[in-house]
Amino acid sequence: MKWIKRILIAGVFLAIAGFLVWKFIINKEIDNVKNQQPDFTTTMSDLFKEFSAGDSIAKIKYNGKLLEISGMVKKIEVGDSATVLNLGDTASESVVICQIDKRNNELAKTLKEKETITVKGHFSGVNNLGEFEGINLGINIEMKDCAIINKK
Repeated sequence: MKWIKRILIAGVFLAIAGFLVWKFIINKEIDNVKNQQPDFTTTMSDLFKEFSAGDSIAKIKYNGKLLEISGMVKKIEVGDSATVLNLGDTASESVVICQIDKRNNELAKTLKEKETITVKGHFSGVNNLGEFEGINLGINIEMKDCAIINKK
């Protein structure tokens, strides 16, 4: 009987610990980036040049960093709870893909293609699509937790 009590107590303890880890570590909401100081401020054109020149060096430099980027809205994908913006220009296939944080989604819904905006978000990855039969397929730079800082 003593060992059953110990197992039950250990089970309750593990359940509470598991809940706390889930609540405060795994499911932790990040701070809104809108009011945070960026690690780097740049334009999307300069960012594309940097990734074209040294993909792995730029990945290390920007990994997990908060970026503030200015560029033209190339495409808008509006969802109920999230909006994804592609910043780019008509002369290139390269895009900065910004997943707008749900707290900043209302302003994103007012955007129009070809507007110049500034966004702030965490760099989350890059995909250099390379070339195919002499055609440059571009670079996709991915950002998450984004906020729109201003639109011009």
